[in-house]
Amino acid sequence: MYISYDYYRIFYYVAKYGNITRAAEVLLNNQPNLTRAIKTLESELGCPLFIRNNRGMKLTPEGNVLYGYIREAFAFIESGEDALRDITGLHSGIIRIGASDM
Repeated sequence: MYISYDYYRIFYYVAKYGNITRAAEVLLNNQPNLTRAIKTLESELGCPLFIRNNRGMKLTPEGNVLYGYIREAFAFIESGEDALRDITGLHSGIIRIGASDM
């Protein structure tokens, strides 16, 4: 099964904020695109991930299980980005100094 990373990213932010409008603002996207992506993801996975109501979106038990894994994955990705930022920003690394007897 191949599911686009973007669908999981959208799922993560909708679940995190419990609201498609807020997730759309954070992702610089629009509500119809996010709604379509969530529906596609639910179709690909074969189960509903959210319960929709007038106050937002609430995770189903299946959605809660998936969110646990996706949240960890995003934490790892952010840690990797932070590590690269430290290396390229000269905040960490190895310095070697050479000197002669003279």
